[in-house]
Amino acid sequence: LNLPEGVPLDNDVPDCLWDSDKLDIALLDHVVDTHDNMHLARRVLLRYLLKRRSVIVSDYTRLSKLWPLGRWEFCEDPLLIRPAFDFLKLCFKVLRTSPQATTTAQFVQLNEGDPEQGQSLAAHTPTELADSRKQTVAAIAECEAPEEVLFAMFASLEFWRLPLQCMMSPWVPAQVLSCYSVAQHQSVETRTRILREENAENVRLLTEMKATAAGLTTQVRALKDGEQSAKAKIRALEAEVARLKERGT
Repeated sequence: LNLPEGVPLDNDVPDCLWDSDKLDIALLDHVVDTHDNMHLARRVLLRYLLKRRSVIVSDYTRLSKLWPLGRWEFCEDPLLIRPAFDFLKLCFKVLRTSPQATTTAQFVQLNEGDPEQGQSLAAHTPTELADSRKQTVAAIAECEAPEEVLFAMFASLEFWRLPLQCMMSPWVPAQVLSCYSVAQHQSVETRTRILREENAENVRLLTEMKATAAGLTTQVRALKDGEQSAKAKIRALEAEVARLKERGT
């Protein structure tokens, strides 16, 4: 699994047996769950998906089977989360720009009415409108499952670790943006709470240190007073000794 750091994930140079399909990508399901092993497994999976993105981005059944191989819910590395997030944005773009998306818009127009296209809709017979609705409902039914698959894939990523620039795209689902905003808000609240707790702890420690310093100052003063008292006693004793010597002589 020779995947050196710094090599683009989607380059055309086959660096390992996974790139040339000599190893089945499903083998990643048996990777031992350690940090280094999963880091490498996720890089392999991303390379596999990106090299085949022209086909696989619209194959949601296959995507739903391949994506769990990365065990993304345990990934905390933004350097891996970002390309995975970008790949999902590409999948969402393909989904939104597919013919089904256009059909969905037509369905909304048929149900809610479009003032600008009222005359063109009125030109259709009731039977044609009913058939169009049936076709559109079927298209939407097929489109809901891919959207759910993609959202589950987005949800498996800790995308709140990514910078805001990654979210500045029309191909990020609104639900993901909402979750990102909530996560950022919670992150700010968490940091604020932690800072307040640390500040309260620091104030407590400072109070204890001041009390200790005040106690030490009192002890130092007591020692100085004792020292002065001892010196006075020594001087008194020296004077008494000198007086006794004078009497003896």
